[in-house]
Amino acid sequence: MKIYGLILLALALAGGGLYHLGRRDALASYNYAAAISSVKTLCEKGAINAQVSHSAADALCRDYGLPDKDISKCVLGLREASAKP
Repeated sequence: MKIYGLILLALALAGGGLYHLGRRDALASYNYAAAISSVKTLCEKGAINAQVSHSAADALCRDYGLPDKDISKCVLGLREASAKP
């Protein structure tokens, strides 16, 4: 009887340990996935901000009445000017 009790105790301890190891691994993979998702979201926001700023610069250059062939030069000039402190 004592051996069966010890075996059950050992199995319970091993099962509890395995449960916590699995839970820790699941939380680690969830945290990794959340970090990747955050990075993707921030990259998409950066791309959207770049598109908006480019379209705003494009509209500003068109408002000046520049011909289509000079708009790309104007946009690059506006970007360089806005990058300088």
